[in-house]
Amino acid sequence: MTGTVTLEMTLNERRKELFGEGHRSFDLLRNNMKIIRANTDHILLERFEIDRNDYFCILPVPMREIDANPNIIQNPGYGILSR
Repeated sequence: MTGTVTLEMTLNERRKELFGEGHRSFDLLRNNMKIIRANTDHILLERFEIDRNDYFCILPVPMREIDANPNIIQNPGYGILSR
């Protein structure tokens, strides 16, 4: 194959090689792309999108990290978790 290798080509190749291993969502979010899910359930025929700013994509900072460095601020939506 000759020519320029693009990010889209690389992600598509990883998609094929790592099928079923759970890497696709991380690849898309890391590259600021949306995860697009088409619901195949016949009850809910709704398509939805997830981007890297969605609440459940941004995990809380572990308490041990906050305890180790008081300058660390917890991610929005989590508040200070109990110790």
